[in-house]
Amino acid sequence: MRSLTLDGCRLMTECCGLLSSSQFVTLRRYSQSLPAQSLFQPSQAQLLRFAITGTTCSGPGDTLDKKLDERLTSHFQKNRLPKRPSTIDRLSPPLPKLPKGHGLSRLQANVETFINSENSGANLLNSIQSLENALDQCHTRVEGEDLLMTINGLLARLNQLGVKDTHQLLLLGMSYAAKDFSSGSLALYLRNYSKGGHGTLPRSISVNLIDSLLNGFKRRYWEDPSIDKSAMLRVIIGPGNEQTSADTLHSHLDFSSIRESEVLPKYLQLLGELGGEKMVFDLWRQVQAELEYGQTAAITESAIASIEAFLTLGNPGRALEAAQLASKYIDLNEHLPVPTWKLLLEHDSHGLLRTVIAPATTATLLQRDLHSLELVLGATWFNDGAGHHYHPLSMEEIHSASAANDGYQPSYNSSGYTSSVKFIRQLQGGMQTNGCSRSLDNLSAIADLLDEYEGADIPLKMQLLENTDTLDYAWFPTCSPVEFIGNRPQLGRDIGQPLSPASLGLIRVHVDGNGVPIRSLGNVSLMQLGYIGVRASTANAAGLGDSIERWRCTGHIIAWDRQSGKVVALWIGKGNGVVHPGLVKPAPPLEFPFIFGTVTFNDTEEPVFSQCDSLGPLNNIQSYWVDVDSSSNLI
Repeated sequence: MRSLTLDGCRLMTECCGLLSSSQFVTLRRYSQSLPAQSLFQPSQAQLLRFAITGTTCSGPGDTLDKKLDERLTSHFQKNRLPKRPSTIDRLSPPLPKLPKGHGLSRLQANVETFINSENSGANLLNSIQSLENALDQCHTRVEGEDLLMTINGLLARLNQLGVKDTHQLLLLGMSYAAKDFSSGSLALYLRNYSKGGHGTLPRSISVNLIDSLLNGFKRRYWEDPSIDKSAMLRVIIGPGNEQTSADTLHSHLDFSSIRESEVLPKYLQLLGELGGEKMVFDLWRQVQAELEYGQTAAITESAIASIEAFLTLGNPGRALEAAQLASKYIDLNEHLPVPTWKLLLEHDSHGLLRTVIAPATTATLLQRDLHSLELVLGATWFNDGAGHHYHPLSMEEIHSASAANDGYQPSYNSSGYTSSVKFIRQLQGGMQTNGCSRSLDNLSAIADLLDEYEGADIPLKMQLLENTDTLDYAWFPTCSPVEFIGNRPQLGRDIGQPLSPASLGLIRVHVDGNGVPIRSLGNVSLMQLGYIGVRASTANAAGLGDSIERWRCTGHIIAWDRQSGKVVALWIGKGNGVVHPGLVKPAPPLEFPFIFGTVTFNDTEEPVFSQCDSLGPLNNIQSYWVDVDSSSNLI
């Protein structure tokens, strides 16, 4: 933890002219009573900061404690500051509960105030839940590196106080280092854990740690595909792609019984993502040996993870060999996902899996490809006897030759195939291609589709909303309905040039941390697909003479989350028009009282809105920052 006292000394050097001699005397008398602290009293560093700057707030990103500042202002107007109580309630927790809305500086002050002896440090670690709760409250409000610095500072403080067993804090630090994908911090905690002789990591800790590393890597990779993986790989398995050190993560994972290991499948996936090919091969040989003794759920999952890891590593030949060997012991048709089958077959030029793949799996693959083609074309298959396609462009049914010769007559109602269905199917087709969320060409194709259907209103169904009988909701497809001052889309378009991020309607959203965007949590990368409108329900109109209310914007946009692949809704404040980039404090209207949610499509291709509590790093409590996505990762 960066010492707040040191910060105070630096401020003292820069601004000591602000303190009079009487203030120094008062400050010294007040700080002499520090051994007896009570809840929510300022720490020495906060007291010094207030004396110099007039506030305990350390700057942007820190929460202003108005009550504490007001109390100190009142105290400093007197000749003497009041003494603190001489005892602390022994039944109170090692750290007081962090008040709602308070952040890291309050936690740091509490640590400095209450953790000042070996006994208090040991008590904190024996009931570490209070620290976990405080860090959890802070982690969406500060950068990950600041959180890790706080844990590092607390670790150093406990070591200085002589606290011997700090493994609980080390495990907590590993968790946050993994979430932040910080190789340096993870290496520090593993090294101290090894020195303490704490042995292998508990199974649940190992699983959560690897999950956090995977999520952290995917977030970093999305933001920067050229990210250096080697530093974290060295922390995990050691230098030279081999386990050569007792301080690696690998040396602390328990593989004593891989037949029942929950850790191994996730670990293989992580190694595949980071490029640990030699370790994947070594672990696969162990899995292969265990398969010969019979399969378990865990060993089957590890075999599948090995095949997929080889594919991720760019070694399809070894993946095919592993699949062929695994097929002798497990039914790959039952356990191998369809996308993995497709990748394997694309590289199976020698037909190694020809006798392995079942007819049902082949049919599933063909059906998947056909459905993808239908989505791209916007066509619908009607299977009502002599099946045929209904095409959105010609609005004519395409019969099979046999159906035409038999004089087949359609039994469906063509009027039900509306423009909204065509739009939804073509949009799904545009979004379904792997990797298309980074492709300028594919994003431009979606933008063209939105331009084609601009002016249409797509009925939007609602889940769990009481006023759906009195209100109608609609999605209005538009390319970049919200424009940002200073980054407006270009008016004309050179058909030979790719569209700009602003013209594509690309935006990014960061969670707010007390007035500054938090970068380490990642962002939500969106492509705008239109906005939401609301009006009084036309079903309640008394007669033909009743006027129909005009649509009005709810302030929400509908967008494609380019990282998760989901269609979502987000309140911006102005769903259609020009806005200032920057901080958005959510205040959705009562007729659509949700900050964000997901939009799914039912069996009849109707969009359905569902409220959710989080959207990537965003939550229902904190504000967020919105701006044009510069999209340096587009290809």
